[in-house]
Amino acid sequence: MDVMKQELESNLKLDNSVFRNKIRSEKIPKYYFGPLHVLFNAALLFGSIIFHAKSLQAPELIHFTPFIIIIFLGNLAVFFIHKYPLHGRFKWNSYAYANHTKTHHVFYTEENVTWKDTRDWYTMFFPPEIVFAFIVLYHPIFYYLLKPVIGSNTTHTFLMASSCYFILYEIIHFTSHLPSKHPLLKIPFLRMMRRHHQIHHSPRLMGHYNFCIVFPLVDHLLGTFVDDNRYKVLTGKDAPGNGDTPN
Repeated sequence: MDVMKQELESNLKLDNSVFRNKIRSEKIPKYYFGPLHVLFNAALLFGSIIFHAKSLQAPELIHFTPFIIIIFLGNLAVFFIHKYPLHGRFKWNSYAYANHTKTHHVFYTEENVTWKDTRDWYTMFFPPEIVFAFIVLYHPIFYYLLKPVIGSNTTHTFLMASSCYFILYEIIHFTSHLPSKHPLLKIPFLRMMRRHHQIHHSPRLMGHYNFCIVFPLVDHLLGTFVDDNRYKVLTGKDAPGNGDTPN
């Protein structure tokens, strides 16, 4: 058994409240302030959208077709990034696996999917360095790759759409970790995606099912979608409760 799997199984054996307190005391920096984390990420993403919008030159409607394309490409990208770098045990992705599978998925379980206070956001939102890398690496690289092929305007809208999808990802993921009685979850779509994500947080299912975050298109297409009925078949247990036991 490899070391990463041993550490994961050791963490899962801990009582959830014990593991949460361990992460809060040992991993979350004392200076961490959740709202500032969100503000920093949002400033980078919205700033990139504004930059690309201002870079458009006499845009026409056809130049905005990437917004439609990104709906599928973003869903596909999230599926494969979630399935492999975040849940796959490879030597090259120890950072992603440690932060996501060994921390996020033990901190938030199917029985306890909610956060207690804003310091817990450290384990939920993308690390600022990842968002920063998305802006300073992904955007320039794809700009210079795509511009000669699809033109400047369409490339700018493609990158705008990419940032919009990233923001949508963070919003839906955030609402998927809200208490089940939160007013936002009166919206049927958000309530459905919370349940979809809660089932993904089952230790037995997390590496195989419900990888989509914004909406489960690719999960349906590739047969990895699990609802309450399929959960019972796969686990032999009743579907989880509402996951509202923050500690």
